[in-house]
Amino acid sequence: MRTKKYNSKLRSTVNFYLYVSPWLIVFLLFTVIPMAFSLVMSFTSAKITTLTTKPLKFIGFENYTWVFAKDTRFLRSIGNTLLYSFLRVFLGTALALLVAMLLNMQIKGRKIFRTMIYLPAIIPIVGSTLLWKLMIFQDRNIVSYLFTLVGLDKPDFLSPERALFSVVGINIWSGLGPSMLILLAGLQGVPQDLLEAARIDGANAAVRFYRITLPMISSTVFFSMITGFIGAIQVYAEVKLLTGSMSETVTMAMLVVENAFALDAYGIGYASAQGWLIFILTMLLTAVFFVASKRKVYYAGE
Repeated sequence: MRTKKYNSKLRSTVNFYLYVSPWLIVFLLFTVIPMAFSLVMSFTSAKITTLTTKPLKFIGFENYTWVFAKDTRFLRSIGNTLLYSFLRVFLGTALALLVAMLLNMQIKGRKIFRTMIYLPAIIPIVGSTLLWKLMIFQDRNIVSYLFTLVGLDKPDFLSPERALFSVVGINIWSGLGPSMLILLAGLQGVPQDLLEAARIDGANAAVRFYRITLPMISSTVFFSMITGFIGAIQVYAEVKLLTGSMSETVTMAMLVVENAFALDAYGIGYASAQGWLIFILTMLLTAVFFVASKRKVYYAGE
């Protein structure tokens, strides 16, 4: 009897690992090994041009200290990235929630509107970014033309004061669909009997939203915000394509790529140290989000 139970348990264990082995192999090859490699590189002075021709020279924490002691451009990129991330997440989530609430109503053609709002999310990011660049950043563009039609001065979306906010607005547009879809699913899970009972008791729409709907979807809102923030802090392609390497819009991910692959840059060792600083910053801010949400986020199992 024990032998049969042991064989059954062993068979189940083997089957489990066989089923998850494709994911484990991909995770090992494309996550664990690259992270371990970059961690080792962060303590060296390696460059991409000499990585296979010269032995590694370990320099301890010199790369990390150089970031905060000498690299003012990277410090500037931290501020740019955080500003972009918080604007992108909070404004984008608020707008997505508003759109989700509108599309949760019984209005004619709401399926068509949902599809239209989600469409930007399936457009390749490079294509949509270049399209926006043609629309607002060229000398003669359609947005400036529309401003002149109504008698307004042509706005300079690429000015140092507006460039980062222009990028935020464009990325809110492209990411509105997925956030809206997640929040819409949360709204449809709110018990209608609670809303109806509150309405009968005399609660207006604002009170019903603040006292019932928002607490009930707080976990969905939190999920949308935390995933959006993790993605926003790694922003690269959109900013690079729209504004280049302006000091007002340069991000941490842009400098990591620049330092790793440019021939006259610090090198892959220094870029790896910057990458790990991004990882540490992301984990710290994620922990802050979780701590701050303990008393504000409601989960159905609680």
